[in-house]
Amino acid sequence: MSEEEKIVTEETLNEAVTEEKETDSKANETKGGKAEKTKSALKREARKAAAKKDKRKKAFGKMIETVIGLVIAGLFIAAIIMGIYTSATKVSPDNQYSFGLSEDGFVEKADLSGVKDLGMESLTIVRGDIDYTDDKVDSDIANALSNHATPNTDTSLEIQDGDEVNIDFVGYIDGEAFEGGSSEGQGYTLKIGSHSFIDDFEEQLIGSHPGDEVTVEVTFPEEYPNDPSKAGQDATFDVTVNSITTEPELNDEFVKTYYGDYASTPDELRDYFREKGYDANLTEYIENYISDNASVKKMPHAYYKNVASMLYFAQQQNYETMNSYYQYMYGYAPYSDFFSFVGMDENAFQKDLKAKAKSAVAEMLTYEKIFKNNNLTVSEETYNNVLSQAGTNGEETFGKPYLMQMAIKDEVVKFLKDTVKVQ
Repeated sequence: MSEEEKIVTEETLNEAVTEEKETDSKANETKGGKAEKTKSALKREARKAAAKKDKRKKAFGKMIETVIGLVIAGLFIAAIIMGIYTSATKVSPDNQYSFGLSEDGFVEKADLSGVKDLGMESLTIVRGDIDYTDDKVDSDIANALSNHATPNTDTSLEIQDGDEVNIDFVGYIDGEAFEGGSSEGQGYTLKIGSHSFIDDFEEQLIGSHPGDEVTVEVTFPEEYPNDPSKAGQDATFDVTVNSITTEPELNDEFVKTYYGDYASTPDELRDYFREKGYDANLTEYIENYISDNASVKKMPHAYYKNVASMLYFAQQQNYETMNSYYQYMYGYAPYSDFFSFVGMDENAFQKDLKAKAKSAVAEMLTYEKIFKNNNLTVSEETYNNVLSQAGTNGEETFGKPYLMQMAIKDEVVKFLKDTVKVQ
């Protein structure tokens, strides 16, 4: 708007106001001693009221904008702080097994008064929950015989479905030996019925004997990804049966030879397996009971975080081992990254990891409390057993404090096995 236009507008407004005042003055008449307001006066008052209301509204709007701005700023700052906190509390893999432990294997700065008393010393266990059944004893006997089976070259033996045999073989296609179709003179151990060879290969060996030479005729499947060039082709294998794996007979000689330190007859061996199984079930019951029910009010933070790091480290080792195994055996790694291996994203994994660490800490503090409350000690025999399980460089790898902590657990379990009631 130009200066000229502004002057014209102002003059026009002034004239309008003057006319309005003069009109109001003439129109105001005294009636009953009181002045009566004109319509123009009422309009002016209404405009003034509207202006005040608009002013208050604008002031309130500015106040709301300020408050919202402060809230947004607060949320932004909170997000930054939360990011710093998450970064600070994020667990990384580590294997400092003895961190946070004293030389005696106790958790440093642990408040055992906050550890829940499980009443283990007066626990009653139902015998049926830990009994070792006849079926399990029979399974142990079968495994013992299978573990001591040996190759047998007796020509009177006959291959049956389910037998384990050792064979030499050479495969031919159109009369030419093909690559990968030979045992390479080393012999090959094959379980009949495993279907690890081409269809009908294993079945054609049934009925043959050690020393026999068998011609096996097969056809490669129409789809053969291992070697597409052989798909659908006929092949012939010259097979020599070297031996059939046979199990020893369960008799006194077998028992004395392999289990002489524990038994001398089959019946005594059965009793040994039953007692061993019962003891293992009792140990498992006690350990599971403590694991399922342990709790602590105050967590020793540094130790707890280290336990979480060790659990992370163990998971990472499992991931790397699994990928390496598949890469070696099959030429590919089944897991693209660590989190695909554990089946969850990083946030979910961290949450799960911390929950497991809290449970593990509560469990170990429960063992420690029972150990101290009952004035138990770690025997040299118990520590040496733990040390032997840890391997040749056990103390170097894990540190003596960690091994002592494992020994404390073993001593508590032994104590409770003698203390709890089984009925």
